[in-house]
Amino acid sequence: MPVATAWLDVALMQGIMAAFFGLLLRQAWWWMIIHVLFFPLIVWFLLLQWGAWTYLLVSSVFILVFWRTITGNVPVFFSSQLVVQAVAELVEEKDIMHFAELGAGIGTVAKPLADNYPLLKVHAFENAPLLWLVNVWRSRKMFNLHAFRHCFWQVSLANYDLVFAYLSPSVMSKLGAKVRTEMRVGSLFVSSSFPVQNWEADTVIYLDDWQKTCLFCYVIKENHALEVHY
Repeated sequence: MPVATAWLDVALMQGIMAAFFGLLLRQAWWWMIIHVLFFPLIVWFLLLQWGAWTYLLVSSVFILVFWRTITGNVPVFFSSQLVVQAVAELVEEKDIMHFAELGAGIGTVAKPLADNYPLLKVHAFENAPLLWLVNVWRSRKMFNLHAFRHCFWQVSLANYDLVFAYLSPSVMSKLGAKVRTEMRVGSLFVSSSFPVQNWEADTVIYLDDWQKTCLFCYVIKENHALEVHY
């Protein structure tokens, strides 16, 4: 058996074992993909024997894309077209005028909404530099979509009628507290896939996309927000 193949087999076995223990620890499904692929990819890159600059370039790209995973324990997710449609229906039903997406990535939700609803004011917050730049480029000709490279924890949510997020279970408790403190009574918070702990959703929208996404919708019934000025 060639040495390279043997090393790859060992790496793959290690990844499968890591994924198995991840399942036992009830980690999120996306961790299983990371566990299985991480070590084999490292071994594969080493066997290619590329120049040192190549690894620096690849590492730099990964850092620019997965910035919020490193700094905030939030991986990169992309919403499906069905999610966009469901959120658009909420925008119409609730007559939303001010919309924010937290962890917007390249604007898979924010941009279609801004395209289809020119009177809707859309703010997209993304901390990963490369994803933010892509969103800035995609929205460069749009007057109603503004892409901000801000940490959304430092941004007040008081001015928004609807806030959408597709983040991580690890931050939902903290985000729920922020939402209930800052958003106005009657406004709407929608979390894709991950519910807020100890807060029963007013509505759950089940979608038939490849991820079987659930949208957890929370109507703000009371908070401690200060007076809002538009």
